Amino acid sequence: MTAPTCTARGYTTHTCSRCGDSYTDSYTNALGHNWGAPTYTWSSDNSKVTATRTCRNDSSHTQKETVSTTSQVTQAATCSEAGNQRYTSAAFKNSAFSVQTKNVPIATIAHTPGSAQRENYQSATCTEAGGYDLVTYCTVCGALVTKQQYAIAAHGHSFAVGDTSTSRTVLYCSYGCETPA
Repeated sequence: MTAPTCTARGYTTHTCSRCGDSYTDSYTNALGHNWGAPTYTWSSDNSKVTATRTCRNDSSHTQKETVSTTSQVTQAATCSEAGNQRYTSAAFKNSAFSVQTKNVPIATIAHTPGSAQRENYQSATCTEAGGYDLVTYCTVCGALVTKQQYAIAAHGHSFAVGDTSTSRTVLYCSYGCETPA
């Protein structure tokens, strides 16, 4: 007996043991293909999609088709959020295969720093240090990009001649702290 396949009928062959003549009968219909679910493989650059399906009756029977894709940025990346790019396959000629889509994240871009500016300015006095922060902010999202702290040393007293209406000379700090010498 010859078993049916996906594409050929099955049958039984009878052979005469004396003369060697043979004939066939008991025909059975071909099984037909019993296709499994399609699988889809994307190229590494997402520019193509290959659809493949395999017959469950005979794994050597496969159908395969490759199509190109188009892409569209559905959300632009910003310095604070990743974006999204959607790839869509062209329609397959084989109606067993369906259009495929794939979303790929677009990496977050770097901040765009603006001009440096001073913040938290504290003047130095005769006896105490001061300081400030030199900062830059992103011109796109407003996030703090850099911050450097700078110290201003206490400048000490600067003495000048004080009351000259008397015969004695008195020295006072000229920065206004009124500290006598």
